[in-house]
Amino acid sequence: MANSGFALAVAGGIVLAVIVALTEFGRRAVMPLLVVAQIVPKIAVAPLFMLWFGLGDLSRVLIAFLVAFFPIVINTVSGLSSVDHNVVLLGRAFARSRWKFFLKIQLPHAVPYLFDGMKVSITLAIIGVIVAEFVSSQRGLGYLIMFGNGRLDTEMMMTAIVVLSLMGLALYGVIALFARMVVYWRNPNEV
Repeated sequence: MANSGFALAVAGGIVLAVIVALTEFGRRAVMPLLVVAQIVPKIAVAPLFMLWFGLGDLSRVLIAFLVAFFPIVINTVSGLSSVDHNVVLLGRAFARSRWKFFLKIQLPHAVPYLFDGMKVSITLAIIGVIVAEFVSSQRGLGYLIMFGNGRLDTEMMMTAIVVLSLMGLALYGVIALFARMVVYWRNPNEV
């Protein structure tokens, strides 16, 4: 479920980041709404998602999406907006259209930023699923932590926490490895 929420966050985050970075409407209208959505505590929203979308996997995926979405948008907007001014002037001189300038200059420049956001978001997606499992679930590692807490079973809780940590490290490592392969021009110590 964390993977599904993360995948939705990446897809939606990229689209929204392009809107925010490239349009006045995005900067003035969409970005403030994103910030407000990020400020809302996700643990407070989780029970509402359970009511609206049921106790199944959909509500957990949506909470993971909600938690993981913001870093993708912010980092991608930073990448799209941080192209050097001289490169922007040169690119606009040679690019025939705004679309070509975006595809050939802005988007490649934003890819390392996107991967940085993805590394943060994958761990947040796991936390989002755990929050959803804390609120209402009969299975999953979050449920095991809550169940162990109710029984005062420290061993069960610690085992679930260690498994979660290893899972987060593994997923972070996969994204970091993929980033090194895709962003081959960047210093390996930066990725």
